[in-house]
Amino acid sequence: MAEPQERDLPSLEDEIFAVAHSVEVEQGAHAQPLLQTERAQVAAERARAFLGRDIKALAAGMAAFVFVDAVMMYPPLMMSRRPACCRSS
Repeated sequence: MAEPQERDLPSLEDEIFAVAHSVEVEQGAHAQPLLQTERAQVAAERARAFLGRDIKALAAGMAAFVFVDAVMMYPPLMMSRRPACCRSS
């Protein structure tokens, strides 16, 4: 059993759940957004324009590479002699 002097001390459960009741919140923390909306919108528009231009250039470069590679490799592949798989003598 608990001794009389220990009854006045808070239990571990009391200490753990007491923290939730004493959380301090700053009053001005939510008053102003971290980024100003106009500057954030301008930065987002610049990023979209930059990435859109780069993505289009990347796609055009990849398409040109595939086209040139297909044109240049078609004749050598068609001229190579490959053994027939199903000939019977």
